[in-house]
Amino acid sequence: MRLPRLVTDGEIGLGDVIKRATATVGIRPCDGCRRRAEALNHWVGFGGRRSP
Repeated sequence: MRLPRLVTDGEIGLGDVIKRATATVGIRPCDGCRRRAEALNHWVGFGGRRSP
């Protein structure tokens, strides 16, 4: 899945996306959040731009 360049230039996982969104709204992460982010990054990853 490709994401807009505003979000990332490289590879990013779903856990990183959620971590950024929750940090933006002011939710502080805990140890469980870190484990969740790692698991989601492993399951769902978003790559950078693909060459045509």
